[in-house]
Amino acid sequence: LHQSQILVNCGKRFGKIPCSVTGGADPHALDPEPELWRKEQEKIQQEEEKEERYREKKAAAADYAERNRKYSEPRDNGTQNHEGIDGGAFTGGGSNFVDVDDMKDEKVELSFNNIVAAAPTPKKRKKKKKKLL
Repeated sequence: LHQSQILVNCGKRFGKIPCSVTGGADPHALDPEPELWRKEQEKIQQEEEKEERYREKKAAAADYAERNRKYSEPRDNGTQNHEGIDGGAFTGGGSNFVDVDDMKDEKVELSFNNIVAAAPTPKKRKKKKKKLL
């Protein structure tokens, strides 16, 4: 049996593919294109399945987040104050965020009249040694 390689043109998508030629007086080479198309279809199907799993996971995560958001919101049973501690708007979800526009202005008076502060003591100076030349 004599075996050699040839290049088979499988179109623009696959290009030229090496293929073995077998046989002596009657040479025979298998067409690689059907196998290439089968592999391509498998690859496309796997990518579609992967994308579908991704979409399902994303939808499940969004559903979980929505359920979690509903349960984490405080319930209004008449005792809930919808104004924050500092008077800011209630944003819900356990967040301590207060919008700057909703904050109250507080006046603070500072007094420095009765402060006793000791004067700092001067630092001791080191004597410079005279160098002998």
